[in-house]
Amino acid sequence: MRSLLLLALGLLLLSAGAHAQPPPASPAPANPGVAPLFEKHTDFGVDCITCHDENPPSKPVTMPVCLSCHGTYDSLADKSDELGTTNAHASHNGELDCGNCHHVHQRSVNYCAQCHPFDLDVP
Repeated sequence: MRSLLLLALGLLLLSAGAHAQPPPASPAPANPGVAPLFEKHTDFGVDCITCHDENPPSKPVTMPVCLSCHGTYDSLADKSDELGTTNAHASHNGELDCGNCHHVHQRSVNYCAQCHPFDLDVP
């Protein structure tokens, strides 16, 4: 009787495994359509382990990791020079951490809007 019960349980588990879906190639954003930087990075072939030191990722990416691909803070200020006095990369607060505004797994925010009435679209 015990052998028959174990056999039935084994067949049940085997059957359940046969119908399981394989995991996606890369994780989907927590909020589809809300995380454009996640989509932009994956479009360029940048996967999680490219920026995160640990697998699975559990810590925020540091600013030096961002700058290792996106260039120096001064070059970012030059690239966004058309923003004039609202250029956050040329902030009166110095070099702000990228994560203050830019978020890969959720909607980015306008950090400067805490004090200033800047209407900026932050990628």
